[in-house]
Amino acid sequence: MSSALDEKNNGLSPTILKRIFRGEDDGVSVSPRLRLKAKLAYALSGQTIAITDRPGDIAHLGRDVIANVGLCLEIFNDGGDAVTITEVGLIGHFDSPRVAVHEPLLHDNKPWPRTLQPGEQVITHMASDLGKHPVLKSLRRCYLRTDKDALVHANGGTALRFYIKQMKKQLSS
Repeated sequence: MSSALDEKNNGLSPTILKRIFRGEDDGVSVSPRLRLKAKLAYALSGQTIAITDRPGDIAHLGRDVIANVGLCLEIFNDGGDAVTITEVGLIGHFDSPRVAVHEPLLHDNKPWPRTLQPGEQVITHMASDLGKHPVLKSLRRCYLRTDKDALVHANGGTALRFYIKQMKKQLSS
């Protein structure tokens, strides 16, 4: 099957046809390689937090939560260079509306802005009153900004949709 595919592509394998330019020429900034993912945070006791991106995971712990569900963003530096993160937040489909968090709470209590070395990650907790924000229902994606003004976007996924649904329930009751 691969030989038919190679003939179709003039003898070139599909991996050769795919080429990613990361900007090594002068005047072209290199895009940071960061992975960003929305997560849910559940307080299980005074000092224990469960963090997941699937809402059903908390039911398997067999423990009751002691506070409302929280939202956090997990950032992982997948590149080869250190990157400084200066802002995280949530955004709508077309870059509007936007809720920016310039000084998030960090899971490891280290200082912000945060420089991530290659292979390092950080979990940023969003504000606890985010659920009362008037544009919450319009937010669909998460983002981060670096000190070099590069933006990285990611789909909010199941975690963000679940969080918005929970906040709507809480406000209506």
